[in-house]
Amino acid sequence: MNLGESVRVALDALWANRLRSLLTMLGIIIGVASVIAVVAIGRGGQALVLKEFESLGSGMLVIQPNWMEYSGDMKRIKYLKPDDLRTVAAMPGVRRASPEADAAVTVKLGRESRGMTAQGVGADYLEISPAKLARGRWFTESEVERGVRVAVIGEEAEEKFFGAGRGLGRVLRIEGMPFTVVGVVSKSKGLFADLGMMGALKLFVPYTTIRRVTGDDDIAFVTVQPRSVAEAPAVQKTLQDWVDRRFGEKKFKVDSLDQMVEAVRKVTTIMTGVIGGIAAIALLVGGIGIMNIMLVSVTERTREIGIRKALGARRRDVLRQFLIEAVVLSLTGGLIGMAAGGGLAALAGRLLKLPALFTWETVLLAVSVSAGVGILFGVYPANRAARLDPIDALRYE
Repeated sequence: MNLGESVRVALDALWANRLRSLLTMLGIIIGVASVIAVVAIGRGGQALVLKEFESLGSGMLVIQPNWMEYSGDMKRIKYLKPDDLRTVAAMPGVRRASPEADAAVTVKLGRESRGMTAQGVGADYLEISPAKLARGRWFTESEVERGVRVAVIGEEAEEKFFGAGRGLGRVLRIEGMPFTVVGVVSKSKGLFADLGMMGALKLFVPYTTIRRVTGDDDIAFVTVQPRSVAEAPAVQKTLQDWVDRRFGEKKFKVDSLDQMVEAVRKVTTIMTGVIGGIAAIALLVGGIGIMNIMLVSVTERTREIGIRKALGARRRDVLRQFLIEAVVLSLTGGLIGMAAGGGLAALAGRLLKLPALFTWETVLLAVSVSAGVGILFGVYPANRAARLDPIDALRYE
């Protein structure tokens, strides 16, 4: 028997038992589909998360308390003060230092009242954040220095309190104090907004006016933009040395956005690999199923094997025929699983609002592994069939 004849005989045998063949392939189909879907969603989510972080700008640094050092005791936490902000802004290599001091507030307009988080920021906040003005203006440096009661709200908050496009120049009462709305920022977009990690109702005020609400001048954190990306490591070291001297070692930390991006990349890669590995266990189960069915097939076709050997079929012909059957089962299951995995990933991505990032490397790997599973788990049944004695096989009922 040549190769073509072996393939034809193998396909005829599989078609004769097509329901059993389909059920045998299910393990491979599920395994390949799971691996492709999990890896596609994992890589798509990773790319989107990294894009969100990278949109803040390369080289950015963040000074904030080392929360882990305080073991949840909020009263012991030390914060930066306005004088510290001015010191940071004057350091060599620093282009700008933008503070943020948040406070939970009650916002009222007439009878409408709502609890919100007021983000106390500086005049240069737009330069270091992805927020974009839709209408109006941002508050000026002079307004920040004087603690003028002005506010910039998000489009969602504008619709909630005033109606779409009707917020500019209107007055909101924040903790009973009147604030004039001078600007409106666009609706939040991106992964964090879709997952609810960024509040929809935006409210920005000068950080100097937050003191009137909280009664203190604490600054939660400061975002530092170096003059250049190349200077970022040196600026980070300078800032870390300064906060260690100023507040004590480990009380504050200076994080690099680039380091955070790399950490996120590593964590998401590991998670995707682990979950993909768990999904790949289905491939192993599918391979065991193939071996089990092929052993049953060998037993059922013992007389057929004896007849073929009696008519001149060589051991390698029988071995090749059964091995081809196993490979066809696994490879066909792999191709079907590839299509199913793509559809599953696209559906899951739409439901979770995450992109499904397919790569040919993943597809080829999954299909190659499925074919390898067929060979690996098909060798033993095929070898068992090839080693049957023709006389004993002809006597088998």
